[in-house]
This record gives sequence, structure tokens and C-alpha cells, in this order.
Amino acid sequence: MSGRKSIPPIVKEILRSEVGFGCPVKGCGNPYLEYHHFDPPVNVKPHNEPEGMIALCAQHHKKADGGAYTVEQLRNLKKDKSNAAIVKGNLDWLRRDLLAVVGGNFYFETPRIITIDGVDLVSLLRDADGYLRLNVNMLSCSAEERIIIKDNSWENVGSPLDLRSPPQGKELEVRETAIKSPI
Repeated sequence: MSGRKSIPPIVKEILRSEVGFGCPVKGCGNPYLEYHHFDPPVNVKPHNEPEGMIALCAQHHKKADGGAYTVEQLRNLKKDKSNAAIVKGNLDWLRRDLLAVVGGNFYFETPRIITIDGVDLVSLLRDADGYLRLNVNMLSCSAEERIIIKDNSWENVGSPLDLRSPPQGKELEVRETAIKSPI
């Protein structure tokens, strides 16, 4: 990795957004994204230019590194939003110990993390095998749909400004538009 700088957060944000926050390869949609340099390849010229990069899941990133896709195919994947209308990947959060950090607050062994008026907005519940399953129900004052995750499975992704879900499966970060109230 000598001579290669880390990818700036704004570039990652652009790349995740352009593929709809899920791997753009037909039938995939995995929300755990990595960043592939293809035009030019990073071994030819180290760069972090979004035009020559694409966000892919780990499996398709390895295939792209192996030359499975042409530059033209990767450019077409960057433009094709049809597969990313709904992020179909499951979150692999199978931890035995429960420690959640939400909005800068730490929750240890607190399965119902955020509840408003009896509605669980963020919870980590255990399945029959004892593994944690994430549930997120982002409420909205507007008709705009928001993030919904049921038992680690994306039900709705809404229209976030940015959604970051690293492949390690330990984090989920969602940034929505600010709510503007009439004055």
C-alpha cells in the first residue's frame, strides 16, 4: 500500500450513494461495500477519483480485481440504479455480547435501545440460537420513507444522504436530511 492514500470519507460517500448503498451487480445488493479503483487501476496510478472508482461488495470487488469486469461494464454498473432500489443484503450482526453505541451513548446489555411511545426504534434482539438481530425503525414526521431493518434484513432503505455499513458488520451509520420546520 505504499504511495496509496486512504480514501477520503467524501469519496466513499459519493461512491455509496451512486450505487444506492448496495452492491450494484445484478441480483446482489449487499450493503457491505468496499471501493474498487478501475480507471486507472490503483497499481497503475494511485488515485481516489470517484469517476474511476466503484463501490462493490467484497465478493464482487475480488472478482473486479481479478479482471471479471471491463471498464465499460463497471461504468455501466455505476449508472444502473435498478438493482439498488431496495438494498437486499442482510447485516451479519451475530454478536454474543451486546454493546451498542447510538448517538454517542453506550448501551450494554440493553436490547431495547431507543423506544418512543412504546415503539422500538432501535433494538437488538436475540434469535432462537442466541445471536443478536438488529431492528431499526426510523420514524419520520414527513411522508418520506426512512430506514427499516427487521432481524438484520433491510426492509426499506429510504433516501438517506449517506449510509455506511462496513464489511466487518460492526457499524451502521445513516445520515438523513435535516428536518426543516416552517417558521
